[in-house]
Amino acid sequence: MRTTDVREREADPPNVTVPRRRVRDLTTRLVPRDSLAAVVAVLSIVVAWYLVAAAVPRLPVPTETLGAAARILADPSSYVDVLSTLRRVAIGFVASTILGVVIGVAMGSSPWWQGVLKPWVLAALAVPGPVAIIFATLLIGISELSVLIALVFIVTPYASNILVSAVAGRDHSLEEMAYVFKFTSMKRFRHVVLPQLLPALFAAMRTSFALSWKLVVVIEAVGASRGIGTQISRSFRLLDVASGIAWAALFVIVMWLIDAIGFQRVERHLYRWRSGTRVA
Repeated sequence: MRTTDVREREADPPNVTVPRRRVRDLTTRLVPRDSLAAVVAVLSIVVAWYLVAAAVPRLPVPTETLGAAARILADPSSYVDVLSTLRRVAIGFVASTILGVVIGVAMGSSPWWQGVLKPWVLAALAVPGPVAIIFATLLIGISELSVLIALVFIVTPYASNILVSAVAGRDHSLEEMAYVFKFTSMKRFRHVVLPQLLPALFAAMRTSFALSWKLVVVIEAVGASRGIGTQISRSFRLLDVASGIAWAALFVIVMWLIDAIGFQRVERHLYRWRSGTRVA
């Protein structure tokens, strides 16, 4: 082989990256990367579940749990428990978010209100959730009111804490500019104040929602006659582990759907002016 041929091959190597890129693009179009990652995640959970079930005899395998979930879905009384839990989550979420936003805005806007409300918020944050649930049940009794009061008491400080720093750290020069250009109060709030607080508002709402649905199950297990938490507690008292896991899995799926269909769509709509914004 001549020396010039070797030099030509070294200078112009065969382009093998183009076919690979085309195959990768075609694969990405046929199977989106997010969907593939979700399938891999589900499969890994199922495999890990079978491995743990083989080591722990009391843990049912996924097929037994699916059977228990089918029985729960076929029972009409199950939907009464689901609706009871969803109603408590909705009331706790709305009340905690509104109260948390009001307290957070007041503390972030006024040093005087911050001095008054900060000890209350810190004290509420320091109280463990189970302690608040037990005391609410002891003082008020096993009722719907005790469940909601315990829920709002636990969740509200987290929402207000998120708003405080956002309100205090907003850019005041933008508000001064809006004042110079004689924006009306509504226009100033909509175009200057609200866009700065929107990320914190969504963080507070998602935190309230996540804490609400997690705590509702615990509260129902302690002091409620109907609800998914009550059914999970009943299943474990009867050593029916498959039904307990099935109830928990169904609850997680419902909450995940609410987050995906509700929060993410609203967030994507409000942030549509940001190009390339990706909602987690």
